Amino acid sequence: MLSISSLVAFGSPSSSAKETTGLIKVNGTVAINGTRAESGQTLFSGSTINTDTESESVVTLRNSGRLKLGSATTLKLGFSESSLSGSLKEGSIDCISPTGVRAEIMTADGAIITDPVQPAQLRIQVEECNTNLSVRAGHVGIRTGDKVRWVAAGESLSTADASAPMPQQNNLKGKKKAGLIIALGAAAAIIIWVIVRNHNNNCTTVVSGTASSTTCQ
Repeated sequence: MLSISSLVAFGSPSSSAKETTGLIKVNGTVAINGTRAESGQTLFSGSTINTDTESESVVTLRNSGRLKLGSATTLKLGFSESSLSGSLKEGSIDCISPTGVRAEIMTADGAIITDPVQPAQLRIQVEECNTNLSVRAGHVGIRTGDKVRWVAAGESLSTADASAPMPQQNNLKGKKKAGLIIALGAAAAIIIWVIVRNHNNNCTTVVSGTASSTTCQ
């Protein structure tokens, strides 16, 4: 099993190596742009990484950022000296973003962004149409539509929570209460009307619960 904390030494980069985004370690079947990858292979910005079932990979970037791709994951990765970007189509990634590097990972229903002022460590998992975010360190935001919610270390958030409709239980209870009040008011009005009418006719009305009996002289 690969660990995201595993370091891959770049050494002294040559002029051609400076153009690469980083190095990759693989466990199982991993492809880069559709071609099977090998451990130690260089990775260019804009590459698409795909891990097969029961396979994984760790990418170490030159800006000290690191990503671990879990099983059955597809990620298009971008990179610069001060940024780490990606598009996660499926699967899961664990990401370490150092201070001074802004990470932004897009999913089908949101975007995860890190605050470059402090280092961040997070996990992103795509399940069906939802994105699940867990933050281990740093200050991480998740943007859905025009809203951004920030998640602190030790917290988790899912886009499924944002899209779920508000529960209607309280509204239903309110409607039932309103109907009960109206019914009781109508019953009270009828009883008062009967009492007044019988009083005019020298009758006596006895009310018990919701029933009543009338005796006239």
